[in-house]
Amino acid sequence: MRLDRAHDRRADPDWIAARREDARLLPFWRDRYAPDSEPHGEEVFLGLDGERGVFAVELAEEPASTVDVRSLFGELAAQESAMLVYAKALLHWSRNQRFCGACGGETRPRHGGNVRDCLGCGKELFPRLEPAVIVLVEHEGRALFGRHRRSDRFS
Repeated sequence: MRLDRAHDRRADPDWIAARREDARLLPFWRDRYAPDSEPHGEEVFLGLDGERGVFAVELAEEPASTVDVRSLFGELAAQESAMLVYAKALLHWSRNQRFCGACGGETRPRHGGNVRDCLGCGKELFPRLEPAVIVLVEHEGRALFGRHRRSDRFS
């Protein structure tokens, strides 16, 4: 499964609404995945899995159980893990951009939740891009791995 973010179509609210009918919904409570929850809350359009819409949902009420997305790494296919991380990041951004940093006005989602508009000054808010660097330390055909003392996983 490869997620098509449908950038060229997400500006059309009618098209987004039509994708919602048979969509896959990924419920989250704050930054934790809630796979067994009934998804009711603010939705963000992630993209298409084939022709099927995929939405992340910020639950309005705390569910009975949640899962840290990081704990699922290695248990899920790479594409599934990537989609959950994307959902978590976009919902986190949206939840923390409810008010404009320039004027303090309330913001509203647009483009399926991938843009927020300030109702006070009209400023457009977009998700942040935070660059990362991945480095492999290698010597004579061997790689150096490290791990955090609280984790059993090497990185």
